[in-house]
Amino acid sequence: MRDSYIKEDRSRGIFFDQDWGAMPGVIPVASGGIHVWHMPTLVNIFGDDSCLQFGGETLGHPWGNAAGAAANRVAVEACVEARNAGVEIEKEGKDVLTKAAKPSPELKIAMETWKEIKFEFDTVDKIDVDAILAEIEACHKAHPKNHVRLWVLTTLASLRVPQW
Repeated sequence: MRDSYIKEDRSRGIFFDQDWGAMPGVIPVASGGIHVWHMPTLVNIFGDDSCLQFGGETLGHPWGNAAGAAANRVAVEACVEARNAGVEIEKEGKDVLTKAAKPSPELKIAMETWKEIKFEFDTVDKIDVDAILAEIEACHKAHPKNHVRLWVLTTLASLRVPQW
C-alpha cells in the first residue's frame, strides 16, 4: 500500500495494475478491540507493513501496561516467525501462541485474561462477492484511472468482509 505502482496479482486480490502516481502511500491500521488472540489473523491479513494499535488489551493486562506491551510484542514476533517458517498461522495460531507463552509469563497471562474472545455476530449487510467482482470489472473498463473506488472494491472482495 506504500508503493507507487502495483502490478495485477489476482492471487492476492489485486485485480488490475494500480498506478498511484504521486499520491502518497498509506499504511493499514488495525485498531479497536484487538488482543493477542487476534495476532495470527492480523499478521496474516496485514503482513509486516502495518500498524497494530492495542489499547485496552495493553492497558488492561493484569500486571500493567509494560506487561501488556511485552505480551503483544512476544505474540507478534512469534506469529511472524511462524509465518516465515511456513506455518499456516491462522490455522495453527493457538499452538503458536501457546508455545510462545511458555517463556513469557506476560503472554500467558494475557492469553488467560482474553481467553480467545471473539466478536462473532451476524452482520446486517452481507457482501455479495460476485456482484462486487462484476462491478470491479465494469468500473475498471469505464474508469481505468479511478483507483480509489477500485481499491475499496477489491479490498472488500478479497477480505470477504461485511460491506460498510
